[in-house]
Amino acid sequence: MAIYHGYAVLISTFFCRGVGMGLYYSGGLFIIPLMVTFGIGEGFAASYIAIYSSVASISSFISGFLQDKLAARGYTSRLVFAAGAILICVGTTGASYSKSFPIFLSCTVLVGIGLGFTGFSAPCIMSLWFEKKRVQFLMIAMSGGGVGSFAYSNIIVQMLGAFHDKGAAECRIGVNDPSACNEWRPTLRYIGLLSALILFIASLFMRAPKIKEVENYENQA
Repeated sequence: MAIYHGYAVLISTFFCRGVGMGLYYSGGLFIIPLMVTFGIGEGFAASYIAIYSSVASISSFISGFLQDKLAARGYTSRLVFAAGAILICVGTTGASYSKSFPIFLSCTVLVGIGLGFTGFSAPCIMSLWFEKKRVQFLMIAMSGGGVGSFAYSNIIVQMLGAFHDKGAAECRIGVNDPSACNEWRPTLRYIGLLSALILFIASLFMRAPKIKEVENYENQA
């Protein structure tokens, strides 16, 4: 008997939520490095979090619209999830090389769209695959967000420490040398690449069930 594809979607959704919430909630770790690098205040530096958060919420609606349109033309949802992974990679890479804060903010818009296309919309696809235990499996998938938030915060802190120039001053508020906080650039690049890789692999399994696919499985279970 073949393995039910709904379980692959469940695992993929778990990882999509992990990456999505990991990126979503770890943004505050970059505020001080951004303040020092671009010479801006705390409120302005934190504005990028509000931007990608808002864009992620809005783009999740766009994700649903695109998935419906693709399904009507015989395509699967994996195209939207793969596009989200690419946008996150491009956005984080562009932001890491930005020479001004406005350019950085523009790149975070791409990250927000990528989050909306992946971590925010994945549970909607997963919920289609289960009828009898829908809530149970949905909560398992959603728990990936907590795991991702914990993992990402710790990974990013370790990366910031590893990429810090040992000969430079400590990265903190009040430091006038922008080079003291340059560790955020490679950290953001690599965490974006890692996120995109995980999401792209997960996207390969994301699709809505075929007609009677869920019914046939649950009648046999």
